[in-house]
Amino acid sequence: MIAAERLERVAETVRKQGTVSIADLSERLDVSEATIRRDLTKLERQGLLKRTYGGAVARRASSLDAQAEAVARRAASLDAPFNVREQHHVAEKRAIAMAAAALVSNGETIVLDAGTTTGQLAHALRDRCDLTVITNSERVMNELYDCTGVTVVVTGGELRPLSGLPSRGDICMVGPIAEEILRRFRPSKAFLGTAGITVSEGMSNTNLPQSQIKCIMAQISEEVILLTDHSKFGHVSYSIVSPVDVLDKVITDRGVSAEDKAALEERGIEVVVVEPSPNKFLR
Repeated sequence: MIAAERLERVAETVRKQGTVSIADLSERLDVSEATIRRDLTKLERQGLLKRTYGGAVARRASSLDAQAEAVARRAASLDAPFNVREQHHVAEKRAIAMAAAALVSNGETIVLDAGTTTGQLAHALRDRCDLTVITNSERVMNELYDCTGVTVVVTGGELRPLSGLPSRGDICMVGPIAEEILRRFRPSKAFLGTAGITVSEGMSNTNLPQSQIKCIMAQISEEVILLTDHSKFGHVSYSIVSPVDVLDKVITDRGVSAEDKAALEERGIEVVVVEPSPNKFLR
């Protein structure tokens, strides 16, 4: 059962029973109690329930159904398989990638992590000259390996999908070897993706080893730029990457709320908002 399905089941159980225990949900869904605690915390942040000692109780029934449906849709979108997520917010991701590409000059050394939006950025950089791209992403490597003006440095390391299933992740390299290789470089810019971002929790990701890679990419780079469409705001995923304070710039789309934009700018982070293209035939 993927995370989105599990969250929907938990929300429905709360709605029907009014009160639930962590032990009961753990047994019913065949997952650890620690996993259930994290799920309840996510649902509480969305206003679906209230955590209690050893479990949770439902919020007011008048708004619970609509909220549960909204959360289930959002979770399904954020935790969907990679090949499905690639089709979400395509125009926004392409516009974000084009804005990011405009920040890259010939002769630079940059680092790109794995993800749908960074994959779009790699495609946008294919015609560059004297550019070095360091990456742990198979997709980025495949986008750029045949470009005569781009040198691709691949980290090596343990090869795995981001979420452990071939259909659910950009194939990437993680682990001690990848981390050690990254620490040997000093890129001018790091372009990172994220599964979720809040000012209070920072950037988060669905995969712990990849979270560590993202963290190192931010540490070694002069400038850290987050590429994220608006759907990732307000979402906290399984593994925390780093606080938002490591970011110099965020490139997002017009769907970002004024509150989220202002919260980042108050921390000294530049927020670039792009306008998606109306073209339906985007790559």
